[in-house]
Amino acid sequence: MKKIVSILLAVMMIAAIAVPSFAATITKDSDPKTADVQVKTKTTDKDDQDPETYTVTIPAEIVVAWNDTTAQDASYTVDSQLKLGAKLTVTAAANDAGKMTNAGTDKFLTFTVANGELAEYHELNDAVKSATTVTIADFNAPIAEYVGTMTYTVAYVGA
Repeated sequence: MKKIVSILLAVMMIAAIAVPSFAATITKDSDPKTADVQVKTKTTDKDDQDPETYTVTIPAEIVVAWNDTTAQDASYTVDSQLKLGAKLTVTAAANDAGKMTNAGTDKFLTFTVANGELAEYHELNDAVKSATTVTIADFNAPIAEYVGTMTYTVAYVGA
């Protein structure tokens, strides 16, 4: 075991010493007086942390005025910087077939979600807004506050 550790340490020392030997040296007698230097990026930030980030901002609630059958904005926004080949997928769907209930009665309304199908966001997105909407097509119920839910699902797919 000691021999293996000694060999590993020796190899590491040789590697540490060898790094400066790859540097270009230009002297008075050099011809030509140019040197090419490779410039490259790391895949970590200056603190050696993973710089990959994403934020998907979804609405906290969508409030629809009584008898308003126009499509209501239910869009989400994606802001991301992902690794090459990675992506985010986002869906938005009505829960319980879009059923909206009133706690005091058995009456209900229904809503539909448009443009909530699976959307993919690759590598770099700068506040991309979806076209997701919610519509209550029929208000054939007593006037009351009805509540339903929808779920936004975000999945990260690595490179």
